[in-house]
Amino acid sequence: MNTSLTWVEKLVGSLDDKKQYRDYRARVKRLPGDYRATAEALERYLTHVGPTSDSAALLALLTDLVDTLERGVAAGEAVSTVVGDDPTTFADDLLRRHPGESWLDGWVGSERARLTDAVRAASTGGAR
Repeated sequence: MNTSLTWVEKLVGSLDDKKQYRDYRARVKRLPGDYRATAEALERYLTHVGPTSDSAALLALLTDLVDTLERGVAAGEAVSTVVGDDPTTFADDLLRRHPGESWLDGWVGSERARLTDAVRAASTGGAR
């Protein structure tokens, strides 16, 4: 792919990323109802705590999710067998395989800094 962005991509973002996301959504839509509902719930969780600052990492994560679910459908497994007893463990395992920065990381970092500054100020007599 050409490394220089077209004016459209500069304005709206990567067209390849948008196509890949649309392909992912189409694959989710083709899943059986229980798998589709599970995919949508997992997507919501993953997009809140996952690598939202890096579109390539997020798309890889979502593609891995739908690949895993499609394999479960093909094998005739119940969605609960694929995801396991604890869906958060399943989701967190996906996140470990696809690390990246989340919007939460910045927020947590700023809150940690705020807490540290407040405690330092309190310990040096600067508390209000």
